[in-house]
Amino acid sequence: MYNATSMRSFSLLLCTCVSLEVVDDAMDQAIRSMPAGKAISVSALYGPDFTAICVLPPRQDRLATDNADADRVNAQLKAMRYVSDENRWAFVLINRTEIEVVSFKRSAQLDIIGQAELEQSAALKQENLPPGFIPSDCASDTQAALTRFMHGDRSYIVLGKTP
Repeated sequence: MYNATSMRSFSLLLCTCVSLEVVDDAMDQAIRSMPAGKAISVSALYGPDFTAICVLPPRQDRLATDNADADRVNAQLKAMRYVSDENRWAFVLINRTEIEVVSFKRSAQLDIIGQAELEQSAALKQENLPPGFIPSDCASDTQAALTRFMHGDRSYIVLGKTP
């Protein structure tokens, strides 16, 4: 039969293979304190433990299928029953063995604006993004960067790529 030690080992193995959704207060604080108008490397904020990062804006609970990791990520999001809504957005941190979903509550101090929304407003894009910053809904670990800008009374975060 199974003993407690073998069950703990099985549980630990199971947990390392499954996605996980977290609220990362340290990352939340780091993003909130980013200087506006500067591109900051995601690995500087989060560390080097990911191969790609994607954003799930409000009301979006799956990645677009044109992303290389989309099938794997979307299967994990479905398995974990991830559901987005109007008041929440998330980063999906991807590595070879895990997918971590880091959720954030929308607020005036911390909101997200995605690539599609920026593309619809050329003026908003041009006046608020640092030179060389390319908005993207997914980016590799070596290129992934975040920038923050104020628009009206809201602070927006944008995921993108830097050369």
